[in-house]
Amino acid sequence: MRLTRRINYAASIGFVVIALASCGGGGDGGRTPTAPVNNSVGRIDLSPASPATLVSGTTTTLSATAFTKDNRSLGTASVAWASSNEAVASVSAGTVTAKLVGTAVITATSGSVSSAGVSVTVTAGAAAQLALRTQPAGATAGAALATQPAVEVRDAAGNVIATATATITAALASGGGTLSGPVTATVVSGVAMFSGLTITGTIGARTLTFSALGLTSATSATFNLGAGVVSQLVIATQPVAGTAYAAFTTPAVVQFRDASGNTTPSTASVTATIGFGGGTLGGAATVNAVAGAAMFSTLTVNGTAGPRTLTFSSSGLTPVTSASFNVTTAPPAIIGLSPSPATISTVTGQNPVTVNVAISNTGVFPLTNLRVQSISYSPIAPAGWLATTFLSGSDAPATIRLTATSAAFAIGTYTASVAIAGDGAATTATLTVTLTVAPTVTNTYGTTASKVSVVNIGASILPGLVTTTDGAVSTTDPTVTYSARSPAIATVNAAGRITAVSAGQAWVAALSTQANADSVLVIVPYATGPVLKSDLTKLSYAVGDTITIRVQLDTRGLSVSAVTATVTWPVWTGSTGVSGSMTFVDITTTGSPMAPVTTVDQTVNVIRIHGASAAGVTGTVLLATVRLRVARRGLTGVYLNASELLGADFTNLLPTATFTQYPVIVP
Repeated sequence: MRLTRRINYAASIGFVVIALASCGGGGDGGRTPTAPVNNSVGRIDLSPASPATLVSGTTTTLSATAFTKDNRSLGTASVAWASSNEAVASVSAGTVTAKLVGTAVITATSGSVSSAGVSVTVTAGAAAQLALRTQPAGATAGAALATQPAVEVRDAAGNVIATATATITAALASGGGTLSGPVTATVVSGVAMFSGLTITGTIGARTLTFSALGLTSATSATFNLGAGVVSQLVIATQPVAGTAYAAFTTPAVVQFRDASGNTTPSTASVTATIGFGGGTLGGAATVNAVAGAAMFSTLTVNGTAGPRTLTFSSSGLTPVTSASFNVTTAPPAIIGLSPSPATISTVTGQNPVTVNVAISNTGVFPLTNLRVQSISYSPIAPAGWLATTFLSGSDAPATIRLTATSAAFAIGTYTASVAIAGDGAATTATLTVTLTVAPTVTNTYGTTASKVSVVNIGASILPGLVTTTDGAVSTTDPTVTYSARSPAIATVNAAGRITAVSAGQAWVAALSTQANADSVLVIVPYATGPVLKSDLTKLSYAVGDTITIRVQLDTRGLSVSAVTATVTWPVWTGSTGVSGSMTFVDITTTGSPMAPVTTVDQTVNVIRIHGASAAGVTGTVLLATVRLRVARRGLTGVYLNASELLGADFTNLLPTATFTQYPVIVP
């Protein structure tokens, strides 16, 4: 152990010698150099360091002392001060100012070194002011505020003084009117809660002010006072009358108001009655209010001239009576006619023809008991061709129907003068009625043989137009134009020529501005394939007529070995389910090369025709002749179809076949 210590001691001496020699030797007179001083901040202490309690608005001062890392004091070095909550307590150059109730921690910092924090607790100061916790709102005249105000007692910094005791008084600050209810409230735990505050007065903006002895007062935010509960009817506009039976020159306006006189938004009804003077009221005597006001814009006083008053009432409210007004004598009624003169146009042989004329009162006095006094004719003969009927009563407004009986009249113009009188009218009115009888012009588009035509795609037909006047052929109607109902199937040019475009059925019409319209039906088969058709070319029939339907198969160059065809017609016709308008008569297959076998099911109006040919048939082949009898009026038809159609090589020809249908019109 001793040996070890000696070795360590000798080593230490050697290290010192070497160190001194390395310092340069002899040049500094042999003196030892001084090490540099480190004055960097190692810690910061605050004084006083213990927690502090301050009253809001007061201050305290903290000092900060910096120390080096080797615990040497650097004195009051420059530091940056900070508060954890500036709203509670702020700090500047060590001076701490208390603000809002709460706790904040104060620290001082130099570079990256911070002091330990000093906790500062702020308590409320002395009571200094009032402030609103809850703003007043929901004000209607005469009713307690929907939201009553709550007012706090605060110190100068705005802290609520929970221990404060005071009495706070509320008053109207702006807007006028009266504030009622408990206008004072006692502070409890720093807050005064108001209840029952009520404002009466005109609607509009309001503010409230709140005061207490020794404290700065507070004023509420602006709120609106609305109309209160309806409590009265008020005549806002007094009625000013003109003549009896006429609307008022100035109609009465009645308002629903609250106890303060504010107009409410009521939509309730108001009813007017005559308070004084007698007579009756016309127009709308009960009116629903709009935004609290009921205007009697159509009201009239009917009766003799003289002074009147009106009384206005509404459920649950006290009626009000108008000021007296004067009604003058009504001018007489005036008979108005429309159209006037009246014109009736017809053609020879047509009867009867009517026109309606409206009768109105363009005067003021009521027009009642309308009647035809006389009818005069020009020329004098023939006479009696005009009849009159009142359709909707004989008090104006009314309608009179004029009926002309002219089937036997010759072509020409006839005039009648109708004298119309009515109670209340000072004079009669004369209605001139002109009857024009023109010849009967009939346009026929297509001959009997071309009313229904089968036309191949690309082919065209000219059905022709014939115009007759009173049964005799005449000059062609110059106003005729032609229209194709389905131009994608068939088109028509200005001359009436029809061209087939694609497969289907299309109506083509001849239209006229001076005569009847007429139509033809065009059946356009597919470009190729057989066509099952008939040679029917007629559209119109009469009850009792027999319709002969020759069922034909046009093979169109193909060879057909078998066919099963059907002939059908509706079992029912009309919306009420009337039985079929045609009945079965008979069927024959004589002359058919396909030796058809037929079955008839009259319960469903279906005829089946089964034909076959081992060698096959070509061209247009007759399958059968069917006869039907027209039994009833209406619109019906005959429909040709097939369920089997085979070529000679047993090819199925149904996909390319065309099947046809024929309308039957029974007027």
